Amino acid sequence: MNSSSPTGVPFVPAVGTLRVTDGERAEEPVAGAGAMATPRRSASGRLREHLFVLMHLTGQPSPPLYQELCDIVSQTYWSTAGGITAALRVAAGAVNRHLLRANLDLEPAQRSYGNLICAVLSGDEVYLLEAGSVWASVRHRNWQESLLHGQDGPALGGGAAARIRLSHATAAVGDTMVLTSPALAEGERSEDITRALGGASVEDIVDGLYEARSAGDYVGLVVRFNGWGADTDEPGIIQPVAIPIFNVPAPAPTAHVPAVEPATSPEQGRRWRSEPSDTPGPTLGKRMGDFARPVGALARRAGRVLASVAVALTRAPRALAQRILPGAARGLRRRKRAARPAPPENRTVMIALAIGIPVVVAILVAVAYTQYGTDARFDALIGMAQSEAIRAQAAGGASEEARERWEAVLSLTAQADEMRPEDPAATGLRDQAQAALDQLDGVVRLHPIKLYELGSGTKPRQLVVRGQMILVLDPSDGWVAELTYDQASGSLVGDEAAPVLISTGQELGRETVGALLGLTWVDLAGGRQTSGVVILEAGGAIISYDPASGGEGGGRRLVRTRLGSPPSGVPLSIGSYEGRLYMLDPGGNQLWRYVPSGDTYPENPEAYFAESPPLPFDGAVHMAIDGYIYVLYDDGTVLKFLGGQPEPFEVRGVPGDLSQAVALAVDPSGRGRQIYVADRGNQRVVRLSPDGAFEVQYRADEGFAELESLAIDQTTGRLYLINEGHLYVAPLP
Repeated sequence: MNSSSPTGVPFVPAVGTLRVTDGERAEEPVAGAGAMATPRRSASGRLREHLFVLMHLTGQPSPPLYQELCDIVSQTYWSTAGGITAALRVAAGAVNRHLLRANLDLEPAQRSYGNLICAVLSGDEVYLLEAGSVWASVRHRNWQESLLHGQDGPALGGGAAARIRLSHATAAVGDTMVLTSPALAEGERSEDITRALGGASVEDIVDGLYEARSAGDYVGLVVRFNGWGADTDEPGIIQPVAIPIFNVPAPAPTAHVPAVEPATSPEQGRRWRSEPSDTPGPTLGKRMGDFARPVGALARRAGRVLASVAVALTRAPRALAQRILPGAARGLRRRKRAARPAPPENRTVMIALAIGIPVVVAILVAVAYTQYGTDARFDALIGMAQSEAIRAQAAGGASEEARERWEAVLSLTAQADEMRPEDPAATGLRDQAQAALDQLDGVVRLHPIKLYELGSGTKPRQLVVRGQMILVLDPSDGWVAELTYDQASGSLVGDEAAPVLISTGQELGRETVGALLGLTWVDLAGGRQTSGVVILEAGGAIISYDPASGGEGGGRRLVRTRLGSPPSGVPLSIGSYEGRLYMLDPGGNQLWRYVPSGDTYPENPEAYFAESPPLPFDGAVHMAIDGYIYVLYDDGTVLKFLGGQPEPFEVRGVPGDLSQAVALAVDPSGRGRQIYVADRGNQRVVRLSPDGAFEVQYRADEGFAELESLAIDQTTGRLYLINEGHLYVAPLP
């Protein structure tokens, strides 16, 4: 007759694994799936149990990460004392912390999140834990029991706390448990799945699940609860067999994993007891010999102890008599040692030690206390930031509560960064919060490249970009410089100082150049004979420069002419369209338009507005033209005109305000029709749609602190700007 199970577990679990990718069954081992019986060294309460684990990670995780997480589950569970569910919770929390730390060092697109099922078999009880998107079911004799339905549960590695669910079932001989991702159960294939779980063997079950698969990818682990002795050739002979731990391979077609020390089990539902065996037992002589061997060893050890005690009792009276009777002591030899002189005392050293030791101890205690307090405060800040991040994610992507939570994360991580600069935990949370806030606010992060240092100035500089040519006007110092940008290398041509094209006080055409007020590019159109740069000089003169035509001796060709009638006041801004020259005159509250004759403007200007503009120009700060004329005011208002008439345009949806905007930029060709606004107060560039709706705001870690002017090249997708005396270029995404 067979003996009862030595472990108290009435089943031999047979395990199989399956992975389906793109509708095809994978032949390689299934990472993150496995089973394990109680190891030799385990915590109290972990005896007579089996652990089954199925781990599925999102993204592109590496196989070593699967192995690390499975090892964490196994080691944590078997080393945790107490109840089964408590140990499962501790194991899930350890996996969550490991994944969270790993994700904090990665970009959001590279992170992986864990979907985990753990099942523990103890006797005929099955305890399950799930985290993330998983599915589990047990097929009983005549019915099927669904245990876990966590299709939308939060995955591990996304927050400080692991959110889990627990379930319980009772198993009988012949029942089948399947752990898998929800993709297997999707669709109308429940009858096929139920039929597959009733297969005769694990191999048949796995084959049936593959045939009943849905369209999605999934991994699965199948456990058949077989009876003891069902697969052994010699019942009654106990042969311990270890269950493989994790990365259980999927042989052709499945893996059958025997349990530890199999033996036959009594029928389900009966009380366990030993049954009489048909095999002859040991003889009486052998039994007496087995009993006599340990008794004899104990007797020999006791005899040696008694002999040692007898010898000591015999010698003790003699030694005592020799010591107490008068006369010289015989048999005793004493070694004489020379007396050592006392070392000389150094009072200075002793005083220094007496004072220094307490001081050093006090310093060490203070440092330790401060460090402990700093560490505790840092850990508290990180914990609060993680909690706020979890609440922000739960609040939804575009809610006001989510914004407040993410802002709280930034504040907490800023405090933590002061304690430990560049700590990975604080840096990861800060980047996560900043990315979420950027998405809420329509922020696109740019990476400007510094091209040239222009120096300090008291007035905003003006900027014109045409192809590779960059022209900068500094009204305060009175010069115009020409730079050449090499788009292939992303840098300027030449390392020397920018060549000055023209400057105040320079002799040109037997006259001295006056103060320089404005700068624009004029196309070959509307009667002009060439295209080039037009520079407005105080007093009504203009200086024309055509880069395509050279002057005498190969130098630049500069031509100085006078306007037919200069504006009454000092123009705030100039621009051009189809060869015509426009000047914004706040003093005359008018926009003057000059029609070319050749490359000069000898006639009196035309008034762009038949009546006064909707808003006086005394509050205007800049103007831009792409066929439409846009005027920027000091309160952030932007007006749009065409043919002297206002066009529908309203700035709306911009996060914050534009009350400190300083400049406008549009593509002179009119291709994009978007309007770019340099917002110095908020250190950003705002892009508006043709009707004024907010589209996106550009921000950067460098180059946006003190914006002066900007220019856009829609053809090459580059934004040029001047900030704090430096010229930058930023590629647009």
